[in-house]
Amino acid sequence: GIVLLTRSFLITLVPVVSPSNGNAQLVMLTTVVSVFLTLQAYFRPWKSLIMNLADTCVCLMLLLMAAVSGVFVGAESKERSPFTAFMVGVLALSALVILVLFVLGLWRIARRRPLPLGSPTRPPEVTAGRLLNLSNQLSKLDAEQIAAVVQQLGSFDR
Repeated sequence: GIVLLTRSFLITLVPVVSPSNGNAQLVMLTTVVSVFLTLQAYFRPWKSLIMNLADTCVCLMLLLMAAVSGVFVGAESKERSPFTAFMVGVLALSALVILVLFVLGLWRIARRRPLPLGSPTRPPEVTAGRLLNLSNQLSKLDAEQIAAVVQQLGSFDR
């Protein structure tokens, strides 16, 4: 929670710190996103694999957009260079790939098929059996032991 709020705050602070210098804004944005991308890839804060991958993809797309926008910083002439056209093409192609993946994800959800990433969905009988086993184990513990077990849980498990 606090890490994502910090990342969002620092990203929104970039144009405030240096409102008239586009190069400085690109360096600050790239630095903030790179640091948080590295932390995201190392710690994997989300419980599910697909959420970690989605957050990593969002950070990578921000870095790609910052790299492409660097072509336009300080460009005052109206003519386009071949490199500018290439970078715009790369950005458009990346956006198209993201859109296709998004539509495929929605299609899989609509067909109610499990996504190949993350843990597979368990049948209800297995979940019910595990829940019954857990409730039997908890019934043998007193209130202090249960409180100790709850204290050991991670923040996403509470």
